[in-house]
Amino acid sequence: MNYKAIRLFFCLFIGLASNLQSQESINWIDSTLVYDFGDIDYGTEYQHSFVFINNTSDTLSIETIRTDCGCTVPDWENTFIAPGTSGEISVTYTPKKHGYFSEKVRVFFFEEKKPVILNVEGYVFKY
Repeated sequence: MNYKAIRLFFCLFIGLASNLQSQESINWIDSTLVYDFGDIDYGTEYQHSFVFINNTSDTLSIETIRTDCGCTVPDWENTFIAPGTSGEISVTYTPKKHGYFSEKVRVFFFEEKKPVILNVEGYVFKY
């Protein structure tokens, strides 16, 4: 019976620790991390800025950003984002073909294992 109590305490402790850790994160203003350009014209550049707030206790730095293709170009300041301050990643999309598109932008923060995946999408009309 004592073993069950210790096991229960351990499970509760792990759950509480992971809950506390998940509260300390990056808060994206576009909470879905997806921006829909809607219906756009072929051959015109479109731009959207993803803004985030550093809610962690550490200073953040963007290590690199990778995109799916050359039609999507990220732009960001290579600076440190102090706790409680905001940062911005600007994404420019230039349509290269007609129809629906969905392009991923992978943001790698320094010392983070997994990237944050941003997405721009829309529909390019043929005129």
